[in-house]
Amino acid sequence: ETLITILEMNDVDFVIKVEKNDFLGVFNDLNFINTFKIWKEYFSPQDGTTLLSLRKKLMINVANLLFVKTGNAENIINKYDLFNEFSESVKSIVKEIECKEKNKSDINEILSYVLEVEKLLGGNNIDICGLSQKLKTFKAYQRVIKNNPMKFNSIISTCKAAKTIESLIKLHKTKTTIYKNMKDRYDLYLEGKLNALCLMTIHQSKGLSFENVFVIGNYEGGLPHGKAKNITSLEDRNYFKIGHPPTLIEEERRLFYVALTRTKENLHITFPISQGDQSLIPSRFLKELGAIKSHVVK
Repeated sequence: ETLITILEMNDVDFVIKVEKNDFLGVFNDLNFINTFKIWKEYFSPQDGTTLLSLRKKLMINVANLLFVKTGNAENIINKYDLFNEFSESVKSIVKEIECKEKNKSDINEILSYVLEVEKLLGGNNIDICGLSQKLKTFKAYQRVIKNNPMKFNSIISTCKAAKTIESLIKLHKTKTTIYKNMKDRYDLYLEGKLNALCLMTIHQSKGLSFENVFVIGNYEGGLPHGKAKNITSLEDRNYFKIGHPPTLIEEERRLFYVALTRTKENLHITFPISQGDQSLIPSRFLKELGAIKSHVVK
């Protein structure tokens, strides 16, 4: 996702054969797209939109991120004055949610996030990287961080690359527009009628060949996949008795070989040192290939 963002922001022409979920990246994540819509409405409200209606939408989104359904959230929010006593009302709403849902939340951090969103009013182009960091105070995003930390890192990376809400809105519009005509562009690329960088998975590349190939993401946890098993004993072979046997290191190694053999002329292999705040280890396959001396970076 970060690669696509950088290509778009630097006007590098590219094509990609990918499903909608993958191409839109963070903008296809339900939690983030609902959060983004609130940011967008605050920054550029539609004609006739009142401050009160914006604040109500914001607080419903806050409640949703605390795992409160919209109907229940509205019943709570309607009790409070969101116009004259907004800060105190925010605290009271969160406290009531805590009591009813038996969930402990950091009220001051949530208020800090809400007041930061309010700064978007009137087209104020604030730093959204700092705003996005505040999302981790919500239980919905805490679950994402626990179950899929890379997804939350993608949200932070996207906001960091965009820098401002105006650029993020532009990025969303660009991604949506490009996706709609991507299939036609991909077909033109395959016919040799479009000069562009082609992004695809290794599986999608099977049977194809190219003059220049860049194999990226060669790190432990990426290739090979973090859940890939190294079957070395009879005991390990019990994995095959379950309904869905695991991916094997050997299968990942063969996949790596497929990637290397897609090129006609030039092959470039890269690995990231880190992703977000997480340090990464180069793939063991790079050592086996002789490209590096050790797959552990000191």
